[in-house]
Amino acid sequence: MNEVKQTTIRLTAKHSAIFFLFIWAFSGGVYLWVNNSLGEGYVNRINNSIERQNSTPLRQVEISDNAAAIATDITLDRLRNILILVNAVALAAIPLIAYRISKQTLLPLVESQKSQRRFIANASHELRTPLAVMLADLDWAKKKQRSLGEYQSTLSSTREEVLHMSNLVHSLLLLARLSAEAPNHMNALNITTIIDGEIKKKLTLAQLKTARIKFQLDNATVKGNGDLLAVAVGNLIDNAIKYSPDHSTVNIGLTAMGKSSLFSVSNLTNEITQKDLNRLFDRFYQAESHQGGEGFGLGLALAKQIIDFHHGEISASLSDGRLTITVRLQA
Repeated sequence: MNEVKQTTIRLTAKHSAIFFLFIWAFSGGVYLWVNNSLGEGYVNRINNSIERQNSTPLRQVEISDNAAAIATDITLDRLRNILILVNAVALAAIPLIAYRISKQTLLPLVESQKSQRRFIANASHELRTPLAVMLADLDWAKKKQRSLGEYQSTLSSTREEVLHMSNLVHSLLLLARLSAEAPNHMNALNITTIIDGEIKKKLTLAQLKTARIKFQLDNATVKGNGDLLAVAVGNLIDNAIKYSPDHSTVNIGLTAMGKSSLFSVSNLTNEITQKDLNRLFDRFYQAESHQGGEGFGLGLALAKQIIDFHHGEISASLSDGRLTITVRLQA
């Protein structure tokens, strides 16, 4: 944070200097212009103007050089006092304004830095756990001669942890890539086909959870990246199945609405509260009842980032114990 404060102070100094130079140049320019306008030849210009306006020489009005000089001095004194007052106020106000502008300029950078630190800390924690499990299993197997069944059990456990890490790293890399650049290959594609394909992939998971998938899909076309949208749709369906009670129903819908398409996934939940909704799409966030489970808290965050890159909208609502994730995509 010290670096941020130092940068803020440096920006404040630069902004203040720019504002001061502008105010001083403007004040000096105004004073010089008025002084020149009221200087030598001022009286002659007035008298010549009066002479042109009056057809009779007897009605001519002349202004003495002395009177004009006095009027000029009074006007310049007043102008000088006003400019001094304006510059004095600016001297006090400009640093405060410049500091506020500098803080606002650096605010996105500060938030990004905080998010990055949380991301690195959470990623390190998530990677540390499977590595610790793998080391413990391997040390146990190495300690003395084991039976074939024990070695197989160790290898199976280690393989599960490797898959766990592989899924995590894949999600982290995809998030990092999406943060760095917008998706390529944005084409018109049939979102109905993508959703139907992801539903079929999740049927085995639904059977294991004894959950029923009920869906109604309109035929709809959107502009986007098919691979990324498949990841987002798959994550939403996967999340709904994993965290719904046994023997419950997951409802999936797609409605074509002219210039946009509305996709929704709904599941019963006893664990998500209204408090969780505000952070549901944060990276690594898990509701208290989900912590320590098989997920990483990246599925919904990744889905949101993909939808954001497609200039879509994603939201979550909770009603009568049912969580509904709604996605709106442009046709």
